[in-house]
Amino acid sequence: MTAFELMEAMGEINGTYVAAAQRYRERPARRRPPLRLLLVAAILALLLTGCAVVYALRLETMKVGQMKFPQSQGFETLASQGTVTLDILSLQGIQGSPNYNAAREWFDFQQSYQQQLGVQPLTEEEETRYISYACYDRAMADRLDEILAKYGLELHGEWFHEVDMKDAYALLEIPGILRTEPLEEYSGGMFFQDGSFRVEGAFTPADCPWPHPVSFSYLYTMKHVFDDVFQSMNADAVVDEWTYQTADGSQVLLVLGEKRAHIYADQTEAFVSISITNNDYPTPFAMEKSELEAVADLFDFTIRPKPLDEAEADTARRLQETAIQARMEEDPMVVDSYGAYAKNYLSHRPMTEPRKLEYAVRDMNGDGTEELVIFYERQVSDIVTMENGKTRWFGGNGRPWVWCEGDFFIDRFSFGECGEDYHDEVIIIRRFEGIKKFVVRQFRHYDSVQWKEEDPFTSLPIADLSDEKIEQIMADYPPLDLDTLNLKPLEALANAQ
Repeated sequence: MTAFELMEAMGEINGTYVAAAQRYRERPARRRPPLRLLLVAAILALLLTGCAVVYALRLETMKVGQMKFPQSQGFETLASQGTVTLDILSLQGIQGSPNYNAAREWFDFQQSYQQQLGVQPLTEEEETRYISYACYDRAMADRLDEILAKYGLELHGEWFHEVDMKDAYALLEIPGILRTEPLEEYSGGMFFQDGSFRVEGAFTPADCPWPHPVSFSYLYTMKHVFDDVFQSMNADAVVDEWTYQTADGSQVLLVLGEKRAHIYADQTEAFVSISITNNDYPTPFAMEKSELEAVADLFDFTIRPKPLDEAEADTARRLQETAIQARMEEDPMVVDSYGAYAKNYLSHRPMTEPRKLEYAVRDMNGDGTEELVIFYERQVSDIVTMENGKTRWFGGNGRPWVWCEGDFFIDRFSFGECGEDYHDEVIIIRRFEGIKKFVVRQFRHYDSVQWKEEDPFTSLPIADLSDEKIEQIMADYPPLDLDTLNLKPLEALANAQ
């Protein structure tokens, strides 16, 4: 998927980013790589119909459109069902710039395009080329190419998501994103060969009026490339916005909201955005203007990352491969046989949990390698494959899946079951076509208000559906007769080790 969720923003990243989700599917600690941004306000002057029009960096000049989302309801608010309208902001440039115009055209296209999964699929080479974008078929890729050619922009190059950010900064030839100590603590990050990068983390300000730990999402996007990361913003939740000159002399736009703050910089070479939240939960977010200014002063807006040449890209590839290998070696679930996997799997189950575990072995994706499918009470719990002689987690997420004919898997759940205070029902239908590629459809029933089909990688609504239509779709995926699989106790596989 793309570099994103890359809203969930593709989910939302820190609740603010609408991005494309990543096609890379390592066995994560659940859900995707992050996104972020920087600052420095710029004024763009251009002639339109003979008149000089100046666009300043403001939220209004970043807005590419609006989207209506069904308002999630809790137990006490079911009577006030409705929708919330969010502004969608470009994080590449302001109104009138090539980056903004490209972002707006791509956003408009995405809203009007009715994707048909399985039609005009991308080739493996094209999947690699468009890995940073939510292109699911040839028509979308062709339209993206047209927009980029129109505005003289390039696709993102290769990206690296497993490299330690200190090594990433060294390759990009920047000291980091903060002017002085304290150094950041990173929860995740990624960077592109073109010099763009994203990082998410936290730090505790030293000698700063803001007394709480700062959780940040940071995005630095070079302007010669196109990035399809947008940001959703509830205009009603914006307390104030103003321009500010930081300690390093940079002009930035500061936005103070009810639950988070934002910093934007429209630089000559790049657009930078930072989302700030209070990491001192459950202390309420109550930031003053002077405190946001003080936090902005901690960031270094003079950094200028440089693109990686081929030798540096080779270094990044080696660092990433080393990091992946080290992670795999430390993972007790990465072993050399399914029997060893079953043994470790059982040893990590809570001893008090009933062990009604069974297994089957079957080629789930037609690649010639049989996968281990683990069942809990006759529903799929985990799918494991072999790659380069080692086990690799392939599918499953803690909720039971129903195995259906055609090797489709249906994951049906309510957010209320996941500890959330709203109870939207969700249906996700998957079929694996490779280790890194799968077909997926996603549907959500918004508190008995309306079924909607959603973009599976962005969670953005793409079609309204009736209850009858959902029933028709589900009828296309009848459950598989598990008796034909000759299920056996997982303990038998473990004991055969």
